[in-house]
Amino acid sequence: MAEQSFENQNLAEMNREELVETLKNLVEKEEISEIKDQVDLIKQLFYKKQQQEKNDIQAEAEDAEEVENQETTEQEASDPIEQEYKNIMALYRQKRAEYNTRIEAEHEANYNKKKEIIAKLEQLVSSTDDLSETMPVFREIQAEWKAVGPVAPIHVNDLWKEYNHYQEKFYDLIKINAALREYDFKKNLEMKTALIEQAEALDKEEDVVKAFQSLQKLHEQWREIGPVAREIREEIWNKFKEASAVINRKHQAFFETLKAQEQDLLREREEICKFIEEIDTASIKTYKQWEDKVKEVIATNEKFKASNHIERRVINKVYKRYRAACDKFFEAKNEYYKKIKEELQANLEKKRALVEKAEQLKDSTDWASTTNKLIALQKEWKTIGPTAKKHSDAIWEKFTSACDHFFAQREANMKTKKGEEQQNLRLKLEAIEAIKTYEMTGDDEADFSNLKKLSDAYMAIGHVPFREKDKVYNAYKEASDEQFGKLRSKRRSAQLTSGGDKNRLVRQYEALKQQIATYENNIGFLNSSNKKGNSIVKEMEKKIQNLKEDLAVIIEQLNADNE
Repeated sequence: MAEQSFENQNLAEMNREELVETLKNLVEKEEISEIKDQVDLIKQLFYKKQQQEKNDIQAEAEDAEEVENQETTEQEASDPIEQEYKNIMALYRQKRAEYNTRIEAEHEANYNKKKEIIAKLEQLVSSTDDLSETMPVFREIQAEWKAVGPVAPIHVNDLWKEYNHYQEKFYDLIKINAALREYDFKKNLEMKTALIEQAEALDKEEDVVKAFQSLQKLHEQWREIGPVAREIREEIWNKFKEASAVINRKHQAFFETLKAQEQDLLREREEICKFIEEIDTASIKTYKQWEDKVKEVIATNEKFKASNHIERRVINKVYKRYRAACDKFFEAKNEYYKKIKEELQANLEKKRALVEKAEQLKDSTDWASTTNKLIALQKEWKTIGPTAKKHSDAIWEKFTSACDHFFAQREANMKTKKGEEQQNLRLKLEAIEAIKTYEMTGDDEADFSNLKKLSDAYMAIGHVPFREKDKVYNAYKEASDEQFGKLRSKRRSAQLTSGGDKNRLVRQYEALKQQIATYENNIGFLNSSNKKGNSIVKEMEKKIQNLKEDLAVIIEQLNADNE
């Protein structure tokens, strides 16, 4: 095939806007009959570049965007450039139709004119006028015939045969002088010989279609040339016919090859249609699977980009089937994406609800309860599926910001509380030391009041670090119990020894034994596995110990009375 012309190469380098502007200039300014090849090339390049732009946009969307931006890959969008192109093409088709109508009318008029000329020639052949009178008329008829424009191809051969018949009959019938007849035959022979040489030279033309088209023009010229001498007419015609046969055979072989190629291309395109039709969309369950399958389907579009005449013919035969298969596939894909989009939106709403709860809790100072609530929200967040990528980072940041705000506040509070607890620990240790080192004055009431003040001062101090709490409390209990125990022992001894009544001492002894037995019995029913139970048990054990001390004092008193 011949290489593209420089003009066509320039068209190939244009973008869509430039192609539309070029098309507009052609349609508005050039002769409509002379621009068909350029318009066809612009049409091919325009849609090729449009598809390239769509493929580039889709590739960028699939790399940068989520499920929602890749949904529009196959959908048609409003394109002002394409609309302008279609408007110009509509104008071109209108002008082309008007041109064809005009040409058909001209062909019809030319046909009628040539029939009239043939009638004149027929009448001239039958004339008995002198040669000097008929020859100028004959020349006028020839000139008039050549001046008439083309007719419809269906009439060309019949008209030419009829015209040539009367033309040859004129030469054969009239008694023309030998010199003039010989001159006409010689000139016609020279012109027909030149056409034979041009026909033979077409064998070297690489573009078979171009050679065939050139041959048709040579045949048109051959028909316009008058006859040659009768003895060489068949020889000359056979030479022209043989040269024509070479080109016709090449042309026939070329189109048979194209037909075979067309069948191969058709089978290949039908296999593509079958592949898309047989895709089991119900089995595609994940976004990744859809993404891979969409790439496969889009890749088939390369096979449906026409780059030459035969490919356009093949595509026209199966494109409707291909488009239907693609539409069905992408409808299923869109339905899946719609479902995913709804799920992503539902997940987004759930996460927004959690964000709202977290933001309501972020300024709470109920540290323990709020910590548990936020941890529960974080666990719930993990059970919710993904959201659209354009929302995921922002919604996650809002949620974590609310949680981080609370935990930062809690951490700051814990640091403050820890400092306070350390200060309280120091103060309580000082209070315990004051109780432990208190020296009795001998005035029980004053001593009790002073120790009570020291004990109240200890109790008024706030919390200490948790790990120190029991240790500090036990030190306090030990010191206070020891000091208050001294006072109680002294007070009981005074109370028990006052009066000296033995019977009263015996009754007190029995009462104390009964109380001790009751406490010891009750203590067995208490559960000391929790803090509250353990505290009550310790308290009862302390009471039992005090009762036993009182009991020991009474026993000493009774023993002293018996001596």
